[in-house]
Amino acid sequence: MTTIIKFQSSGEKRFSQEVVGESQYQDNLRSITGRVSGQDYYKKQDFTAYLFLENQNQFDPDNAVKIKINKRTVGYLSRSDATKYRQALANMKLPAEDLIGFCGASIYGKKQKGEKDFIFGVWLDLNLDNPIYDVLGPAKRKFNWRHLSNKQKLAVGCGLILIILFLCVVLTSLCSVLGIIGSESALSINNLIRV
Repeated sequence: MTTIIKFQSSGEKRFSQEVVGESQYQDNLRSITGRVSGQDYYKKQDFTAYLFLENQNQFDPDNAVKIKINKRTVGYLSRSDATKYRQALANMKLPAEDLIGFCGASIYGKKQKGEKDFIFGVWLDLNLDNPIYDVLGPAKRKFNWRHLSNKQKLAVGCGLILIILFLCVVLTSLCSVLGIIGSESALSINNLIRV
């Protein structure tokens, strides 16, 4: 079960939590910001960043925290900040299976002299020294037939067949009562259903 946690800063130092490793994700950041033209500086603060625990990270196992915006990776928390973030989660005493935090994010960009593309950086509206958060509870997942076991699929299929048969009986009975279908047709439909 995934638990969603909303983080925010205290308001004094908004967007002061720096993300690291953005240089590896400049294409993702360009895709998020869209085409920026006619200026040398870019700043936008109305993004939502999601923080994912990445326990299998090859460079920082059991500690890395990946940052995504618009489903694209934009960087990570630094090692020390990732440790603080994980400690904040541990202090919440929530089941550690699947915890996803989110917060506001700001993307800044600047053109380097003589370059046509922006170099982007990401800052989060997150205070890891004194985290303010709200546990929103388990994420609601859409029903997906593929997640059911074969026994569950069989049970659902049988249930649907029984509902359809029941509706056929009700409809034929209703039609015969109202005289819409002749008595011979109603009888042949009832015989077909009983077989």
